[in-house]
Amino acid sequence: YFTETVKTRNHNISIENGSTYVVLYGQSIKIYLRELTKTTGPRSKWINTPLMPTGLLAFKIDGYLGKEWRDGTATLEEQFMSIIEELEIKARALQGKSMNRNAEIIAAREIEKNNQLKKMLVEKELEKFKQLLQRAERWQKAQSLKAYIAQWKADILASNEMTQEISEKIQWAEEKADWYDPGTKSPDLYP
Repeated sequence: YFTETVKTRNHNISIENGSTYVVLYGQSIKIYLRELTKTTGPRSKWINTPLMPTGLLAFKIDGYLGKEWRDGTATLEEQFMSIIEELEIKARALQGKSMNRNAEIIAAREIEKNNQLKKMLVEKELEKFKQLLQRAERWQKAQSLKAYIAQWKADILASNEMTQEISEKIQWAEEKADWYDPGTKSPDLYP
């Protein structure tokens, strides 16, 4: 009767790893059905007391601390509807927790994604800044080199020692300085 009622309410029963579960609203709840027993002799912590079956059944949900229904004034069969209702209430609560957990996971992933994006943007910005510094250093060195070449050329002209060979060296130096200067974008004519 229990399994038919569970199935008519669009729930399932499954067995996994030797345990039985009722699957309600996508949530699995562990269930047990056992026969109640009673001891047949005096209790002792040193001796295992033999147990005798009573013929009464107990239905338990959710393990050691779960709720339990027993045969008594009302039979277990008569209690099945209240058992199923309790299972549905528990499954709805688990479903709500699961939805909250999923929402938290999605939010955490979004935060992580945003943090990664920020980190990537910071790294990209830092790389651009490093390139800017390198260009500034190259420009400063190129300006220093151009000033040196201009002074060298002025000294040669002032001393009237300009030769074809020195003129070619000065031209080569000016072209190298222009090539090294990031502002001129001149090609290297002497690779």
